[in-house]
Amino acid sequence: MKNTLTILLLCCASLLFSQNAVDKAATHHTASIDQIVQTLYDVISGPAGARDWDQFNSLFYPDAFMGAVRTDTAGATALRKMSPAEYIRLNGEMFLKNAFYERELHRRVMQYGNMAQVYSAYELELHTASGVLKRRGLNSIQLLFENNRWWVMSLVWEEEKPDWPLDEQGGELTKIIVVRHAEKANDGTSDPPLSEAGLQRAAKLNRMLSDLKIDRLYSTFYKRNVQTLAPLAEAQKVEIVTYEAHDKTLAARILESDRGKTIVISGHSNTVPGLVNAWLGHNKYADLPDSEYSKIWILTFNGKELLDCSELNF
Repeated sequence: MKNTLTILLLCCASLLFSQNAVDKAATHHTASIDQIVQTLYDVISGPAGARDWDQFNSLFYPDAFMGAVRTDTAGATALRKMSPAEYIRLNGEMFLKNAFYERELHRRVMQYGNMAQVYSAYELELHTASGVLKRRGLNSIQLLFENNRWWVMSLVWEEEKPDWPLDEQGGELTKIIVVRHAEKANDGTSDPPLSEAGLQRAAKLNRMLSDLKIDRLYSTFYKRNVQTLAPLAEAQKVEIVTYEAHDKTLAARILESDRGKTIVISGHSNTVPGLVNAWLGHNKYADLPDSEYSKIWILTFNGKELLDCSELNF
């Protein structure tokens, strides 16, 4: 039991590589450093039950490995290196029977060209019949950018120790997801609801973000914006907070009041690009064409430091 729990403490582990698994990988899971690291956490977390091992496999490069750093009672340190297949055999049944949740506390990234080293501090909970086991530690993740995507080359983990406490100055990760409202009905009013196509897009947004735990939802007062987030609000049991569409203080306020949270914002064609530009610190994006509804921006901050800004379509 002790060995099994020790292995489970690893945030993310390399699994058996297969071409089918790679083909199944969604682009938005591997297009940026932030996306692939976030997916590592998301795919292993959840209530007792099967994990999406195909998606997990798709994150790893052929021959990628994982390892747990151990220190014995005499102070000797050794790496417990294992193959991806070993990880599945040892832990697949444990995930089926026990809830396991892991979240990233903060992250430091060093990148040179197509290589990146990520130090990701984590906190986990393993729910068993005898109680809840909580641990913290640090993941060392090596990444490679090849074939227009990021790959995990290796992942080595070490549990936090009393004489080696985690750096609390690393900040908290804040994830901000920004979308324009979905397609609106042409009813001749100044505040139209969503059209049928808009309702379908709102449902698609909910499915796309279903693996994330959403802490806060922001929408302007308009029906089309509120309805865009309504499926998310219902699924996540989160209340929608309204804001003024042209509130110039919103970007700064969110980084202060929602630090460490994951939030989704519904705006307009002439406000969403401005919000993203405010977080970037320069005017990169122009107002959206009236016919454009599919853009989505995902920004990740470590404290107030911007780690990643990804622009996708959904």
